[in-house]
This record gives sequence, C-alpha cells and structure tokens, in this order.
Amino acid sequence: FFFDATFVFSDKFTCTKMKLKVDIVKAKDLKDADVLSKSDPYCRLKCNLCKDLPYCSEFVKNNLNPEWNETAELELEGDVSEGTLEAWVLDKDRFSDEDLGSVNIKLSDIQANKGMEDWFDLTLKDGTKKGQLYLKLTLV
Repeated sequence: FFFDATFVFSDKFTCTKMKLKVDIVKAKDLKDADVLSKSDPYCRLKCNLCKDLPYCSEFVKNNLNPEWNETAELELEGDVSEGTLEAWVLDKDRFSDEDLGSVNIKLSDIQANKGMEDWFDLTLKDGTKKGQLYLKLTLV
C-alpha cells in the first residue's frame, strides 16, 4: 500500500491522488425563481482537479430552504493547493435550469485531518448575495 501525499507547513495537503468528500447538507433563504410556486433547488459540484462529470444532487420540490443530506466523493488528480470546488444551486425547470447562486471554495483552505464545514454565501450572476449553502468538506 502506497499513499502519495506530503504535508506542507500550513497543515494542508498537496498530493497527486486524493478524494474530496463533500456532504451537501442544506441551503437557506434561496432566491425564488418560479412565478407560480417556489424554486425546485438542486446542487451541482465541479472541481478543476476532477475529470469526472459534475455531481448533481436530487432536487427538492417547491422549497427555498432545502435539505439534501447527500454525499459526493470526487477523485482528485494534481496539486490540491491549486484546486477549487465550484458549487452551484440551481432551480430545476422543464426547459432550462435557473441559477440560484454559486460559491467557489479553495481546496487549500481545507485543513488536513480536520476538514471544513460552514455556511457559504451564494452569489448570483449579477454579483449580489442571496442565500447560503451548508457544506462539509473533507480530503481523504
């Protein structure tokens, strides 16, 4: 068994192969993108160090404060200090899904052996902040 990772002085990981475990817990105070009902939000994850297709959670119907409690494991390749996780919350629609906000998280901010969990502010395409996304992030 060989694990190819090194620790840097800031107690963070740099490595060639790891996994990023993302617990998509919940969101609150989301933008209401629908006219006759509330948004049907889901979360989409993509990492620049991951060759897999983006991960998409299930959507929660008619809810501006959804709870997903889903876990995604993304296989990483490359230097974690250069990695970024992009998380979008989108409104599931019949023809075109609408942006409810996004956040970019630097993987270098995730502490080795501790992980990170927090409410992250969501930014809309016009730059305004609306809603928050609660994620737990762990490098394994």
